[in-house]
Amino acid sequence: MNRQTHDKPQSPITPAQAAWELAQCVVHLMQIDAHAVGGLWLRAAHGPVRSTWLNALDQAFDPLVKLPLNVDWQGLHGGIDLSLSLREGRVQWQSGALQRAHGGVVVLPMAERAPSELCASLGQCLDTPRVQAQSMASPQAASWGLVALDEADDDEPGLHAALADRLAFWLDLRQLSMWDAPAFEPLSAPTVHKARALRAQLQPDPQRMQRLGQAGWELGIASARATWLAWQVALSHAALQGRDHLDDEDEHFAMLAVLMPRATRMPAPPQQPDPALQEQESAPAPPSSEAESSCEPPADPAPQDESPNESSDAGHDEQDMTVESACAALPPDLLAQCLAAGWSSRSQRASATGLGQRSRTQGASGRPLPARAGRPHGGARLDLPTSLRHAIARQRLREQDRQAAPEGASSGRLLWRMEDLHVRRRQPSERCCVILAVDASGSTALQRLAQAKGAVELLLAQSYVRRDAVCVVGFRGREAQCLLPATRSLVRAKRVLAAMTGGGGTPIASALSECVQQAMQLGRQGLTPLLIVLSDGRANVSLEGIGGRAQAHSDAMGLAQRVRLMGLSSVWVDTAPQPEPLAQALSNAMGARYVPMPQVRSQQLAQVMQSAMSEARITASA
Repeated sequence: MNRQTHDKPQSPITPAQAAWELAQCVVHLMQIDAHAVGGLWLRAAHGPVRSTWLNALDQAFDPLVKLPLNVDWQGLHGGIDLSLSLREGRVQWQSGALQRAHGGVVVLPMAERAPSELCASLGQCLDTPRVQAQSMASPQAASWGLVALDEADDDEPGLHAALADRLAFWLDLRQLSMWDAPAFEPLSAPTVHKARALRAQLQPDPQRMQRLGQAGWELGIASARATWLAWQVALSHAALQGRDHLDDEDEHFAMLAVLMPRATRMPAPPQQPDPALQEQESAPAPPSSEAESSCEPPADPAPQDESPNESSDAGHDEQDMTVESACAALPPDLLAQCLAAGWSSRSQRASATGLGQRSRTQGASGRPLPARAGRPHGGARLDLPTSLRHAIARQRLREQDRQAAPEGASSGRLLWRMEDLHVRRRQPSERCCVILAVDASGSTALQRLAQAKGAVELLLAQSYVRRDAVCVVGFRGREAQCLLPATRSLVRAKRVLAAMTGGGGTPIASALSECVQQAMQLGRQGLTPLLIVLSDGRANVSLEGIGGRAQAHSDAMGLAQRVRLMGLSSVWVDTAPQPEPLAQALSNAMGARYVPMPQVRSQQLAQVMQSAMSEARITASA
């Protein structure tokens, strides 16, 4: 019994245990040099697992600065303290969040919602070489690491691709339970100091760096920054283990922690040499006539010619062994799960709000409004004439402050206070998107489809000036489908509308369901949706795609009430030859504007749509 107990093999490490051990090691490596590795992209929902890891992070780093998403440029990078400068009469500087985080980490909650301007600023500072902070007015001089907390689901866009590319570690702790995440202690101060000293003494190894780059290429990683981050992680791991040189274990860990989460393909298996081809190459070549006539024996190949081939073969074998060992250490189906979740494809996609793209200044366009008191920050501009009028009108009330000031300090100078500052305001112009639900069933296709196509083309021609968009949803047969996503492209709209065919049933419930989904998506993008339905209201297909007028009308009424509860501005254009009671009932349930148009034309329909868009824009601005 005892022998069987001693000979029993140990249970293998589960994927959850491996993920948590990696999360602990990440904290230790960031303690050594957080700026060198960039930081961590952590995907985890609210719960005990993330709370346990964040508690250890809070104990490991001082300072730890939490960055709100609405932070402005001055709050992030620092700048002039207006209140103190106006009171003291000379320029006074205040520190930003990045200066306060020098030597620690910056935590970005809800990183999936971070605006592109904030991601661009953080990415620029992470690209800056690490130097000592000499003044509080130089945010790029501070050295810190970033921890981006991503709470997005698999079907939602996550952290900005360019910012994620600058972070060495990508961790996913969503599948862990509280039993898989015991509390752990960070490194002590003497251990961190010793590891930093060892890391500074490590010498570069071009051969290992080349192997990491080759491994990244075999895994389909397009960014060269990943190789550099893997090298920095290998250096920190060697220092953490107390070594003054890099080992295969450090290279293996860097590949496992940095390169594997970014992989977009499985490494190709090594090609096996063909035995027939090897026999042909090893067979001696037939002697030529010149060789037979020559009395001199053939010269022996130089030994130095074989050494490069042997070294290259050995290098290839070592590279293959490194990649294979890293793949073998992964839990089963981990790489397949990463590819299915879209981590790598999302990190390499071209985002419409990419880094470096010029953004529109807040309040730079729109109808001018009266100025209001406030600080000129967050894109707001100072209204100097209004500020001067308020300051001059209050100079007599400030004579006491002028007399208390040192002699000559305030003589002949205008005394400013924070309440004097006023900023400009403009009425923001709301961008609108028309969701046009076109009934292409057999009852209305021959009568109204051509007019609907012409109305959409006229509306697109007018939307370019207002920067509005149009989305076309066609419904016929058993279900509805989005034929044209939100766009302002006139050429694309013409192609889609020309290919629209008519005939079949009238699935109004499916059309309203599709319109609700499109409206919710447009609302998340910052657009004001407006729903316009062109139908006679004679529903004969239910939401499940089954025929039957009673059930179809009941489903349509339910979804129409949902549109009304959403507060979605809507217009119902009755395309029947005579006003249809069913269309009026659905319009009332939606809270829509009912427009009967027995003799509708494209120009008239476009005018109705344009007036509805103006009303929706005014309502959204209010």
